[in-house]
Amino acid sequence: MGVLRRLFGSGVGAGQVEAAVLPGSGDVALRYPGEGVPRIISAATACAIADAINLRRRIVADEQAQASGE
Repeated sequence: MGVLRRLFGSGVGAGQVEAAVLPGSGDVALRYPGEGVPRIISAATACAIADAINLRRRIVADEQAQASGE
């Protein structure tokens, strides 16, 4: 399956999920802590998850900036 890389580099839950793009298909294998067999999701689903994570990070950053008075 190749080398897995850690997702969610910082914050709560950091590094709990490992992922690898499957050659040829673009699908993604996700492995959660304590699970031996990865779950396979489509490339489109993986993109939607990444978009949601990035949006959440921007929202949190904006909320923190507003709270600190920037």
